[in-house]
Amino acid sequence: MCLALLAWQASSAYPLVLAANRDEVYQRPSAQLAPWQQASKMPDWPQPLCPLFGGRDLQAQGAWQLADTQGRWGILTNYRHPDERLKTYAVSRGHILPFWVGQAIEARDFNQWLQRHASEFAGFNLLWGDRQQAFWFSNRAASTQVHPLDPGVYVLSNALLDTPWPKVQRLHTLALPLLAKLLLNQAPNPAAWWQLLNDRRRPADQALPDTQVGLVWERHLSSIFVHAGMPSNLDETVTTYGTRASSLFWHTQAQGYFAERTYDVNAQIEAEKILAWHLRA
Repeated sequence: MCLALLAWQASSAYPLVLAANRDEVYQRPSAQLAPWQQASKMPDWPQPLCPLFGGRDLQAQGAWQLADTQGRWGILTNYRHPDERLKTYAVSRGHILPFWVGQAIEARDFNQWLQRHASEFAGFNLLWGDRQQAFWFSNRAASTQVHPLDPGVYVLSNALLDTPWPKVQRLHTLALPLLAKLLLNQAPNPAAWWQLLNDRRRPADQALPDTQVGLVWERHLSSIFVHAGMPSNLDETVTTYGTRASSLFWHTQAQGYFAERTYDVNAQIEAEKILAWHLRA
């Protein structure tokens, strides 16, 4: 994932709403949202104790977003910095979530696991939690502390949580009418969120962050929806990377819902689905 908005305990009827775009290289194989029929693809993964739901990175067999029937969830973004390309890591960041989602491990123990293993992974951010608590962690923050989240709205991209990049601020602003409906206990509408997550407006060059990837890539990555076919692209390499999926995940007091819309290399809708399940007491 590369952009996510979390509305945490903003509504009594819908205490968790998580909207996100996944940006990735088009040639990297991945599976669409589905129940995980076989969770333990890697020998070091613990066996899940309940059903899991999410897409799957078929190259490294990991996950960028997962949820389960006991109310646990998590979403991961990479941390953008040129130094990240200088080192090779043996373990994919996508292997992190199965150690929390689908498990019985206590939050404090998972916190300690993250802190112990943080250096084994390329730079990442992690939003994760269950029905009672939510957290943010990054292995590129100044401190390795895990941060509990108070009720509120948070936006995460490829820097630290709520870093005021233009796309982060724009997503928060565009989401305000939809968030207002949550406060009125109106159910999340996937179609409305798809429209928001498909926003392709780019900021002016002077507003772009400087993450040392070059102006062409800063422009390319600056919109909520990253479209490889934008006419201002000057470097053919950017056409290999874009938004491949949008997702909307939410809880009621008794149900979990996970919707996904996937896109092809031309940014055309490829598939759309929604899963629902009862949350275990």
